[in-house]
Amino acid sequence: MPTVGRHARPGPPDQPPRLTPGDPLTLYYLRRRAPENVYHRHRPAGGGGVHVRPQEPRILDSWDGFRYLPIGIAPDLDAARTWARTLSERTSTA
Repeated sequence: MPTVGRHARPGPPDQPPRLTPGDPLTLYYLRRRAPENVYHRHRPAGGGGVHVRPQEPRILDSWDGFRYLPIGIAPDLDAARTWARTLSERTSTA
């Protein structure tokens, strides 16, 4: 009978393996990776959920290897999503 538990499940297919045997910097690389591999995100300037008040300005954040830093403001939700999608596509192809 296969093991059915949290530790038996593989991670998402788009993430690198969690530990690389023999690489002394594996834990360092894991700490530097953005949460859930989201390197560019946006959030409402007034707080709340991302989908709330789509016409209000959004704060644009970028992962610097240790934390998210604000790098700009988008006028609305559509512009913020376009910004995040464009940067994600550039990062994934580089």
